[in-house]
This record gives sequence, C-alpha cells and structure tokens, in this order.
Amino acid sequence: MNSIRNQIAEDVPSFKNSGYVSSGEIEETTYVYDSNVDKNGNITSQTNTSIYTQNGITLVVEVKSSKDTQGALHYAVYMTLAVNGEEYWNDAIVAVRSALSEITDNYSRNYQFDGIKLTLYLKNTNSVSQYFLRELAGRKMTVEVVDGNGSVWFVDCNELTSNEIKEDVNVNYTVTESADKVNKELETNQCYEVKFEESSDINTNVVITLPSESANSNAFLYQIESFGKYKKLQASRVDGDANARFYVSSINKDTKYIVAINVPNESIDDIIIPDETADAFGAIFRLEKINYVKTGERRFLGFTVVEIMIILFALLILVFVVTGVVMYLKNKNNLQQFSVKKTNNVKKKSKDNCKR
Repeated sequence: MNSIRNQIAEDVPSFKNSGYVSSGEIEETTYVYDSNVDKNGNITSQTNTSIYTQNGITLVVEVKSSKDTQGALHYAVYMTLAVNGEEYWNDAIVAVRSALSEITDNYSRNYQFDGIKLTLYLKNTNSVSQYFLRELAGRKMTVEVVDGNGSVWFVDCNELTSNEIKEDVNVNYTVTESADKVNKELETNQCYEVKFEESSDINTNVVITLPSESANSNAFLYQIESFGKYKKLQASRVDGDANARFYVSSINKDTKYIVAINVPNESIDDIIIPDETADAFGAIFRLEKINYVKTGERRFLGFTVVEIMIILFALLILVFVVTGVVMYLKNKNNLQQFSVKKTNNVKKKSKDNCKR
C-alpha cells in the first residue's frame, strides 16, 4: 500500500480509504487494491479503488466484488464526485462516463451487477447540470447530491428518462422556524418552513434536517394553498439523526411548504418508513414502491388555477350585472319615449276634435 490518507484533498469530505492521491490530468489515474480472506485463505471480497484528479473535479470510484452463498460473483460500485463549479460539468461527465465504461468492460461478463451509488458534492454552484443527469438517466444508480449549504437530494436514476430532464436542477433550499400562526393552525410548536430556490420536475427524495428533538418522530409535509388552506402532501418517519425524507415528483419555488412534527389528529396510516430508518422497526419488506407526490400549485401570470376560476366567476357576475343595468336603463328610456309619444298623440287628437 502507498501512503494512507483519510481525506482526498478537501473536495471529498468523509471519504476514508487507503490509497495514494495523484494530481494532474484526468487520464492519470491511481489504483488501489484491497481484499478480505477467510480462515482458509480464500478471497471473500475485494475492493478496487480508482482516484481521478483534475482541476475542478475529484472522482473516487470503488468497485466492491464478492461471492454470495451460492458461489455467484457480484459487484457494486460506489462513487464520490466533487465538482467545484458549473464550468467543470463537461469534465465530470467525461470522467464518470469513462469510469463506468471501464468497469462494465472488466466486470459485466463474469459478475452480477448490484448497482451504483454516487455521492455528488457541489461547490460554488447549487445546480446539477441537465446534461450530467441525462448521462445517468436509466441506469441502476442512486445519486446523493449535497450542496455547500447542506441541502441534500437523492435521485433514483433508474426512474429518470433523458427527455424529461429539460433544465439544470437547483437543489438548494432553506429551512426556518414557522410563524406562531402556523403553529397554532397545525396545533404543534414544531413547524418549519421550507423554501426552495428553484422549481423542479423530477422524482427526488429531499432530506430535511430538523432540530435534534425531532428525531424518531412523525413529520408531515404540507403546502399552503390559496386562501391559507393547508394541504397535507406526505407523512414520513424521521430518523435518529433528525432527518426527514420526503418523496416528491415536482417542486414549485413559489409554493410555501411546511414540515410539522407530530401533528395531532393527523393519520399515520400512510406514513412512509424510509429504508434508512427501517432497521429501527426490524425487518421490513416493502410490498409497494414509494409513491412520489406532485407538489405546488400551477400558476398562470402569477395566479393559481383556483384564483383564476374565482376571478373568471367574478368577471362573469360583473358582466351579468352590467348587462342588466344597461338593459334596465335602455328599457326605461324606451318606456319614457313611448310615454312622451303617447302623450303627444293624445294632445294632437284633442286639438283635432276641437277644430271639428
């Protein structure tokens, strides 16, 4: 083994493994090998680590291969990628594409593929390139995105298609304590407002980190709709680290989202127990896939559909009222003209009778 380092530069926090880190062009790759053996000296598993370094990106690729109880060979891929700005996305695409191609060539014939986990750290940007996501779309791969502000999203690439990714995805959001009015409305003193920097239309698992006292509780996600109505979107079990995970298929930056803890009288029959918290409940076998919920209200010229319908209804009433007033005034005028004409006719008849 070469020198041991517990952290690769400052680009990849929390990476721990043995290996030597080189700097230079992306083609200059460092390889590290490690293995585990049983008491008979047979290799039971091994890890091959490749480290790619270049200005703007650092990519660490671990390929872990093992043999199951039936003797079949398996491999799984764990990647950590740090991107230091939006100008480096092309380099990131090339590096990831090259690494995955090499892994496929080396393992696909004799090993069963167990999937890919990519942890993506963003620096000097809060957005993931649409072209990077298109590169990963359709793969058996999970991406954890962490930006510099601590916002965390998980994306299942197997559920993505290239044509639905039409723009860069901004993952940044802020979490603040809600106003007392919200706490009163929902009857709990643990309410937090979540504000997203940009809208999104992809399936994602958004991780909201809450104060420590919210650990192992029930979290409810609401959106505040027209006229202050609270619409419950989803319920999720908070893990021991106070992380609440919500599964959404769309996000609207103009929508106010509220996460409330242990809301009285709210049903927990449909509560989601994320895989990350399943151990606390024993062995859980998920019968159905977790459903991603569509959030946000559709808007046109800044108005929601409900508000537009109310405005149209009000305009329709106004048209009826104005039409009624106009018709009334017109009829009144016609009656007055008819009355004057009738009076003139009577006077004329009277004059004619006198002449006779």
